[in-house]
Amino acid sequence: MYDNNIRSAKFVAAFNGTYLGLFTRIVAKTKNFKKKSNGNWKKFATICSSKIYGTVVDVNCGDPQLFGTPFKVEKRRRSYKSVIIEFLNSSKIISGQMMGVHSVGPNGNKLYLSKLLTW
Repeated sequence: MYDNNIRSAKFVAAFNGTYLGLFTRIVAKTKNFKKKSNGNWKKFATICSSKIYGTVVDVNCGDPQLFGTPFKVEKRRRSYKSVIIEFLNSSKIISGQMMGVHSVGPNGNKLYLSKLLTW
């Protein structure tokens, strides 16, 4: 569905620092672009969504816990951002254990992309 010369999608999954000094915030974004007749790119509205899930380990007890955000109801958007701020700074994320999952396009031609958070 996405030809690099006409339409493009940008997927981002990254840490976004702390929230109120207590929580760690992780963000997954999906942005859609369409090429204009003059060669520039503009944001393009299509069905898109993103989700974050993974395993977080508590530093004190070491028990892994599964965290994640649900997919929202699909509708036409230019961009979509999914944010997780559920766990305290006393928890630890192991590299490669948190993932951003992105989907773009209508149900028949849906494009999925997963991006691991590694450092």
